[in-house]
Amino acid sequence: MQNSPFGYSFSLCSFPSCKIKLLFFPIQMLAVLNLRGQLCLFSKDGSELRRTIFILDGLVFDDSILYHTHFSNRFGNPERHFNNSVAVRGATVYILGPSFLTVSRLLPWKEWIEALKRAGDWMGAMDMAMKLYDGHTQGVVDLPRTLDSIREAIMPYLVELLLSYIGYVSEYISIALSNHTGKGGAADGLIDADRSLLTEREEQYARVGGVAVEFCVHIGRNDILFDTVFSKFVAAQSGGMFLEVLEPYMLKDMLGSLPPQIMQALVEHYSGKGWLQRVEQCILHMDISSLDFNQVVRLCREHGLYGALIYLFNQGLSDFRTPLEELLSVIQNATRKDATWYVILLPEGVE
Repeated sequence: MQNSPFGYSFSLCSFPSCKIKLLFFPIQMLAVLNLRGQLCLFSKDGSELRRTIFILDGLVFDDSILYHTHFSNRFGNPERHFNNSVAVRGATVYILGPSFLTVSRLLPWKEWIEALKRAGDWMGAMDMAMKLYDGHTQGVVDLPRTLDSIREAIMPYLVELLLSYIGYVSEYISIALSNHTGKGGAADGLIDADRSLLTEREEQYARVGGVAVEFCVHIGRNDILFDTVFSKFVAAQSGGMFLEVLEPYMLKDMLGSLPPQIMQALVEHYSGKGWLQRVEQCILHMDISSLDFNQVVRLCREHGLYGALIYLFNQGLSDFRTPLEELLSVIQNATRKDATWYVILLPEGVE
């Protein structure tokens, strides 16, 4: 382990072959050129951040960088020296070859994400975006110093990135359906044997919905999730799929509240599917203080979600009497089969 005068600590065994140049960036990073034609980027603590090959295709190392042999080693053999063949300016490395100049630079954070998008690696782009939001900025440039400033600077782009991803996948699905049906993407044109394509479409939207939920929750933009993103799913006739995607995140307490219009749509969708117990479980995991209390109570009464109703009154108002009286009234007017189910909800000793 060695310490440089610039405050870097690194181990010589970190380098796979003899180094020919150490380059110190003014952004707390170190670049190392080695005899394998590799340009390695290290953070100040010695962690390797990036590695790339700077030798052009079809060339060997000796043809890629200028050197001289004016000095000899202790055995009298000439040594190659690369003084003045490599230079750093800002976040750019210049490598001088016999007949060309190789330029390698650290991409600004936005260009790096755009490069991942162009390569089709949308998940990689979004993963990097979330890491930047968390303050993991090593190996990228053009960002503020403080975490709050970073988040403020990149937030508009993060929202744009998510919406671009949803638009890209939606267009892909639309084109796939269009090519398959030959009727402009009309799903009704599919024959029975091809209904599996619709299933695949729903699976695609489910994956997109999951990515959108996790991304928005991570960056604290649930407003985008329930407004813009939900609208896009509704426009694609996949609003119900979006609502179903929310369920596991609610049960994991990652989504503690829903806007009134989303809550209304969720309860009605699950009621139409006959999934009342599932939507009731979702309500039991919600933060009551953030809900439209009267709306949720009304929905619970309309759909017979008395377990959730008891939870709302108990936890939200510390009112144990109102839901008990209401449940007893329901039991008196219910059929024998339904009454048996409602009795299960009564506190011990009330039966």
